Amino acid sequence: MKTWEAYNNRFWPCHYVVDSKGKVRHVHAGEGAYAETELWIVKLLAEMGTIVKSRIERTERASYNINTTLEMRCGLRAPMGNSADGTYTDPGKHDVGKIYLDGSWLREKEFMENANGCIALVFKAKSVNVVMAPKDVTAAAKIFIDGLPVSKENAGSDVSSKNIVTVERPDVYNVYRRKEFGTHELKITSNKPIRFFSFTFG
Repeated sequence: MKTWEAYNNRFWPCHYVVDSKGKVRHVHAGEGAYAETELWIVKLLAEMGTIVKSRIERTERASYNINTTLEMRCGLRAPMGNSADGTYTDPGKHDVGKIYLDGSWLREKEFMENANGCIALVFKAKSVNVVMAPKDVTAAAKIFIDGLPVSKENAGSDVSSKNIVTVERPDVYNVYRRKEFGTHELKITSNKPIRFFSFTFG
């Protein structure tokens, strides 16, 4: 977080390319632009006398699907699928790339905070990360994929054997990952209030 604040960063992911003198030469917020970032790295290495040949075109095609859901920031500008004033009802049917709330929620400029209830969205990706923070005390976020507790095979690195992510500090939590690209529904419930800042997909 100290690094995040030092750069006055507001995005996740966000790439900063820094030269040998410590000067930021290129910034890209969000997913994508991998070829552009790679070319900046190659350029700065060349300035230092190290010539390398980029193979980004091959690796970018192999590792990134252009249909991957884009980053979804929470808060007042979030792409919402349902709207209300404090109390929300999940309509049940979800469109890709929109956030759906159920129960009592507080929406601030940069985050959404649940008093009780759940948050849901449909995504296209192989992995999902969520930037979360506890409101006051450590919270347990339970992860569901397609209506079921996330399986052991597809649980993200921050998910326990009980399908729970322990949210004890502001951080990026990996909640889902699998080898195959696909369309799925993510739903998160919690036992204590959690602040949701953004969802990113890989």
